[in-house]
Amino acid sequence: MNRKIVGLWMIVTLFLWGCSSDQMTHQQMTHQEDVAERGATVMPFDLERSTHIFEKLSDGGLQQVVSDDGDPEQIDLIQTHLREEATRFQQGDFHDPAMIHGEDMAGLQALSTGAEKLTIEYTELDEGGQIYYTTDDHELVTALHAWFDQQVADHGSHAMAEAPAESNSGGGMMGMRGNGSMRVAHHATIPDEYANLANPVAADSASLERGGEIYVVNCAVCHGDGGMGDGPAAENLDPAVSPIAHTSQMLGESYLFWRISEGGKGDPLTSAMPSWKETLDEEARWDVINYVQALGAGTIEPHSNMGGAMFDPAAELASRQEMLSEAMAQSLITQTEADTFMNVHTALDTLMAETGLRMQGDNTTTLLTILVDQETITQSDADDFERVHDILATAGLMH
Repeated sequence: MNRKIVGLWMIVTLFLWGCSSDQMTHQQMTHQEDVAERGATVMPFDLERSTHIFEKLSDGGLQQVVSDDGDPEQIDLIQTHLREEATRFQQGDFHDPAMIHGEDMAGLQALSTGAEKLTIEYTELDEGGQIYYTTDDHELVTALHAWFDQQVADHGSHAMAEAPAESNSGGGMMGMRGNGSMRVAHHATIPDEYANLANPVAADSASLERGGEIYVVNCAVCHGDGGMGDGPAAENLDPAVSPIAHTSQMLGESYLFWRISEGGKGDPLTSAMPSWKETLDEEARWDVINYVQALGAGTIEPHSNMGGAMFDPAAELASRQEMLSEAMAQSLITQTEADTFMNVHTALDTLMAETGLRMQGDNTTTLLTILVDQETITQSDADDFERVHDILATAGLMH
């Protein structure tokens, strides 16, 4: 082909491609402007002075709206709007998002028809509010994530898919939302190969001795002698090392065996903990679980090797009260709700010690049902406990 013709063809192609690219960018900007204009008729707060965050989670997602300038009036408008929207969404009413983003919005139809399979909860933040969506339905999780993606795209510079990285230091936005680690752990979907596992190794003196030896060599440097996450190597780790003596009292054996086996890389929690499945055989991993559960139950004395505090039930009680006090200070719960939570949790602690069940996944409901059947608590108490528990976890206050 003649070189002049080839050159001319390339120039024309690049020109048309450039026009097409510019046209696409213009269309995208125009669409975002249209979304902002329609949003102003639905959202009472100022889109230009707020940030929307749509964080995907393995069991749903977390939607937040925060004021950029801390204006109390804007914060109040955000909180009122999100509170009302959460109520509508739980009823399957997604009319407002459809008004802003269009009736054909990604994921909208599935969320509207499947709302009864969603748990949708609103909580206030210092600078705005958030809605936490959870479901056991994989297709609804996919729909929710697609719904989030479209909102991030449509809101342009006013939206993001996760909180800013600089907020992980504990100030600003992260200070409001918390790291949510206990919330994620409680609701984590355990892989099939680990799901429903039960510890086949009796927690006798031989197992505790073996587990203690393994723990001292491999675990105490981060988790501390007493399992409270305060070992010498823990100081600069982010996220913080788990106080495993405490968390082992509330998380199921299958969850613990999974996390020890696979380590901290990947979903649902990312941490520096290595995978131990190639280093420790199955019996050794179960021995370690027996040991850390005994640390948390206070039935053994920790080895004195790396240093660190023991699990102290009195300190745990004080920490729990501090958590509830912070929730009341943020107007998330009332004093009556805090009192009910404390009373029910005390009853749960006793029951978990008696049955070996932990507050992992659906086990919390099972434990509460047992307490109701025993007439230790009322059904209203159980309902209030679960609601407050989720509020605390969603707000990042759960210890």
